[in-house]
Amino acid sequence: KIEKVNEKNDLMNAQVTCLVDTNTYKEPNNNINKRELLANELQNQIKQNTERKKQLNQQILNEEVNYLNHLAMEMDLNHLEDRKKHLDKQKLLLESWERDSHIHNLKKLQSLGINHVREYINKNYHNKFNNTSGTNISNSADSFNSMSIGFDSR
Repeated sequence: KIEKVNEKNDLMNAQVTCLVDTNTYKEPNNNINKRELLANELQNQIKQNTERKKQLNQQILNEEVNYLNHLAMEMDLNHLEDRKKHLDKQKLLLESWERDSHIHNLKKLQSLGINHVREYINKNYHNKFNNTSGTNISNSADSFNSMSIGFDSR
């Protein structure tokens, strides 16, 4: 027991020896320097965080712009396809309407005689027959004999 008491007393009275050379290590003696260092470090962290957020926001914005550009391009292509379909349909309807009009006119002229029908065909189809067959419509009387009023050249 006496040894334990002596040991405790020795520990209480003992001096702490430092392993670090006290001449080379100097504790900052100014609290203002510590505060300034902490403030600078905090401001640097804040700047880095704001720059990182700006870069992230810019990246997101660029992705959205690219997506919207792609979407606009797709919409334009879709609009062009719809417009082409509409124009094709109008063309088909116009051709049908013109064909029906010619058939109606030919039916009217049929009662007046074959000469009136030939004149109508010469007047309206002269260029078409010359471009396709290479012969004059007046010289190909056989082609008229094979035609009827409801002839469809398609």
